Amino acid sequence: MVIAQAQSGRIDSERERFGGCPGFPRISVPTAAKRRRNSAQGERSGTLGPRTQCMLALEGRRNMAQTLARVLVHVVFSTKDRLPSLKEEVRPSLFAYMGGTIRSLGGEPVIVNGVSDHVHILLTLPATLALADAMRALKAKSSGWLRRTLPSFAWQLGYAAFSVSESNAGHVKRYIASQEQHHREARFEEEFLMLLKRHKLEYDERYLWS
Repeated sequence: MVIAQAQSGRIDSERERFGGCPGFPRISVPTAAKRRRNSAQGERSGTLGPRTQCMLALEGRRNMAQTLARVLVHVVFSTKDRLPSLKEEVRPSLFAYMGGTIRSLGGEPVIVNGVSDHVHILLTLPATLALADAMRALKAKSSGWLRRTLPSFAWQLGYAAFSVSESNAGHVKRYIASQEQHHREARFEEEFLMLLKRHKLEYDERYLWS
């Protein structure tokens, strides 16, 4: 009787876990041996059958209900034609506005800084938001904000983005914070090409400065 009760409890549990899969009606529950056999057959053929895929999906949904991500990205972009439009007196308010925009998108602005002709940002984004969509929104909102006092302002069309490890985040943050000091000696074009080469990004210089 005890054995029968235990077996009945196992079957009920199996029905609850796999009863929603196509081909597995509530009254027909695959045994563990059958599931292993189905998986093995799928591995031999190079694909998993729909039943096995469904069971694995249900197992994953039960065991891992969240998507967890923290990806640090260093983004760089310039003003259109690299014009020195970002005057010193407007930059603190602009960078604060850009940070607020990133937060409104669900991201974290670790640091936003730059000089008269370009901006550096170290940020994280939520797993549900593509970097291209975030940059489109950020550039549109910040350029709209700037046009209240600079009607002809525009950012360059593109941007560069580099992944940053947690172990290197402090170094990148300090580098961004020291932009004014750095650009007393180096022009933006030199810095930008150096970053592209350091990160092994292929480029065509004819289209870098649009």
